[in-house]
Amino acid sequence: MKKNILLLSNAYYPSIGGIENSLRHLAEEAKNNNDNVKIIVSDLSVPVGYPKKAIDEVEGVIVQRYQIAPLKNVFGKFLNLILSNYTLFKLLKSEFEKNSDTVVIARFHFAALLATKVGFNNVRYVVPSIVRNQLKAESKNTMVSKLVLKAKVFLHNIVQRKALRVCKNFVFSQSMLSQCKALANNTDSDYQITKPGVDERRFSPLCIADKQSQIDLLDLDSSKPIILFIGRFVKAKGADLLIQALAKVPDCQLVMVGEGEEKQKYLELVTNLGLGDRVKIFPPTKEVEKYYKIADIFAMTSNYEPLGQTILEALSSGLPLIAFKKSSEVDTATQELDIDEFVSYAENYTVTDLVIAMETAVNKLQTINPQIIHQVANEKFSWARLYKELVN
Repeated sequence: MKKNILLLSNAYYPSIGGIENSLRHLAEEAKNNNDNVKIIVSDLSVPVGYPKKAIDEVEGVIVQRYQIAPLKNVFGKFLNLILSNYTLFKLLKSEFEKNSDTVVIARFHFAALLATKVGFNNVRYVVPSIVRNQLKAESKNTMVSKLVLKAKVFLHNIVQRKALRVCKNFVFSQSMLSQCKALANNTDSDYQITKPGVDERRFSPLCIADKQSQIDLLDLDSSKPIILFIGRFVKAKGADLLIQALAKVPDCQLVMVGEGEEKQKYLELVTNLGLGDRVKIFPPTKEVEKYYKIADIFAMTSNYEPLGQTILEALSSGLPLIAFKKSSEVDTATQELDIDEFVSYAENYTVTDLVIAMETAVNKLQTINPQIIHQVANEKFSWARLYKELVN
């Protein structure tokens, strides 16, 4: 029997990221199961020049967008939050009136909570992060910016806590479960631990000849191992430490794919450290797999990461990893994935320890079999399995 599936988040393509990627694959699984699927998101991160259509079709799936900032004047900032969520509420109410049995899968707490408010009973909240923990890494210098950050955390805490108390919650790690419970003050029975998937058709190792041709296209040096970083350029991702560590490991090069508020800082670091010939920065792309295919090592340098979809994509692409061990400064779930044989860990959240991990990973390259890593990843992580858990 066909099901009606509604996927909710705050952004979708052309915005590119791990959460957006998860919605894309869940939508694909819905189509594979002959279910009816629709996506509702805001127009967050939709670039200038992209058609500003309220209803779009992306890869055969209807995507309905509402304005995140309908008012553009200086006073609008205070009203946009109310107006945008009111618009979302009306859209969800309309969907509920069409079919109250729709299964709602939400990856954003405002959307998850509003879906319950309009009457949906089958709301699955797939928790991407705890916002207050994610925002800890944001550095604010002025008194005004610090107050704004506190206000933001306060608001998100209220909404996310309520969403965690009224939805059926899915988390990707024990660490994430503990963080959720600490915020919502509920119990283990309110959560189900699961794992996301990875598309082995997109993310797989290349043969040596094909890899070489792709390296040449990107104007990279095939004689030096390529370390890959993919993610948003924000403080919590730790890419500044990665650039500094690269300066101390001269036989490697770094490819960075992403964008964000820290980009200028990264560019300045690259220039100041004289790394212009060993660091290449590329914008986000829907075809991110092409960068995994030319890399030798993947860097997961976040100090906060509830799981990290990029880890799974890297593994499926046959790449060993470098990452920081969990500590008082690092709250990640990498060590929960049972993939330690493919990870070179930095013991502490420092450039010095990251250099050691980087050198260890490079020295292991001759003994690494990308096909084995690919096989392990695809045995452990499946979008089809996740979709069935969420829907059933």
